[in-house]
Amino acid sequence: MFRKVFLYFAIFQSFLLAASFSEDQTAENKNFILGTWISSLETQGTKTSNLDLVVTLDEKNRLISRCSLKEHGIKDLPLDLVLTKNSLRFENESLGLHFDGCFNELKNEITGTFYQNENNHTLTLKKRSKLFRPQEPKAPYPYRVENIQYENTFAKVTLAGTLTCPLTDKKCPAVLLIAGSGPNDRDETVFGHKPFFLLADYLTRNGIVVLRVDKRGVASSTGHYESATGLDFADDVQAGVEYLKNRSEVNSKQIGLIGHSEGGLIAPMVASKSKDVAFIILMAGPAITGEELLYEQTQAILQAKGVGLSEREMQRNLQEKLFSIIKEEDDPRIAEIELRKVLERYLNEFPNEKRNALRVIYETQIDRINSNWFRYFLTYDPKTALKQIKIPFLALNGELDLQVSSKQNLPLIAKALKKACNKDYQVIEFPKVNHLFQTALTGSIEEYSQIEETLSPLVLKTISDWICERFKASSETSK
Repeated sequence: MFRKVFLYFAIFQSFLLAASFSEDQTAENKNFILGTWISSLETQGTKTSNLDLVVTLDEKNRLISRCSLKEHGIKDLPLDLVLTKNSLRFENESLGLHFDGCFNELKNEITGTFYQNENNHTLTLKKRSKLFRPQEPKAPYPYRVENIQYENTFAKVTLAGTLTCPLTDKKCPAVLLIAGSGPNDRDETVFGHKPFFLLADYLTRNGIVVLRVDKRGVASSTGHYESATGLDFADDVQAGVEYLKNRSEVNSKQIGLIGHSEGGLIAPMVASKSKDVAFIILMAGPAITGEELLYEQTQAILQAKGVGLSEREMQRNLQEKLFSIIKEEDDPRIAEIELRKVLERYLNEFPNEKRNALRVIYETQIDRINSNWFRYFLTYDPKTALKQIKIPFLALNGELDLQVSSKQNLPLIAKALKKACNKDYQVIEFPKVNHLFQTALTGSIEEYSQIEETLSPLVLKTISDWICERFKASSETSK
């Protein structure tokens, strides 16, 4: 039963997001608990799962805690946490799990008992040292780094980012990096990796000005992330292009966009309406609607986890019903009522002892699926913009990408660009590369944090060479 409950949490979590905050904590010094704690947990006979407990602080200095069980597809399960000087308790009441443990003298281990309904297991959590990310750039840098701000005047949003410029008096080609879905910062920080930091470093060393930006409402940028749609993010990108046009270091005729994942959806949107964009590079950019993408993504992820056909079909059926409501009902209040009805019928398929736990989990996701962002993402067709793009275009995907399938999307991108009569486009599938463009074994999401590589060196070189061949940028400018 343990696996069954977590399995369906993971299925629904594959396309929705959740967050939870703990209550105020009373311990005088909380710093020792901050970070990632890891352990192995026996959940089925001799089978073990890697349990990660991550503890951080929110803006009011309160502890936020969440756990992950990678083998069960559980990521960022919110927890209530109680911390004292010598002990720790965390729990998720809806799933009937909790842990009681005590710290060792050095406070780098917590030993106790993990309870899940009628089951209990001895568990020792050990503080994990900092993740090894060998590619992360280190100062001093052979280029100029500037923290900047500019305005999206229409939305009254101030966008904050980092501009990196080669050390040269010549005007250089420039790119603006567009992050994927989620509240991403300027480095697109994920699983301890900073892919946009690395990409900016690599390109600037090769003579290209790079602008990377915190999304609106994230980190140092103002505005409201939660209420924004893809159209709003496109407006923010256009504001970034306007900013680059007025920089003395930039050749205003050589400004390009590099978009990753959802950023690869937004880049063509901007370029199709702006004469100031000179080229586009998509990294795992979609060519299908969000609805089609989520069907494919969910099935690929579940199949990779070994989930059987009947359960995958059950999930597809649930998604179709939920998405149908969002597409057909414009009033969010009515849609919420209908979404709850569908989920209630779905939950009736489960035994009584699991139904309430799953209901709590699913109902916390209704706001997300009923949001403006999700409504726009679900029905927008990227081919609308792609069919208008005539500027140089490079589309990249990883063979092992389970989130944006290369087999599904690259041919459609090429077909749309051909229809646009684009005379300079290229699509490339990288073998053994995942959605984050890491060299991988399976492409599973669970691998992302385990892989030390942040970006494949071949991917970095391909992007840089493609730009330099067309716009005469050169590493010789960075001295």
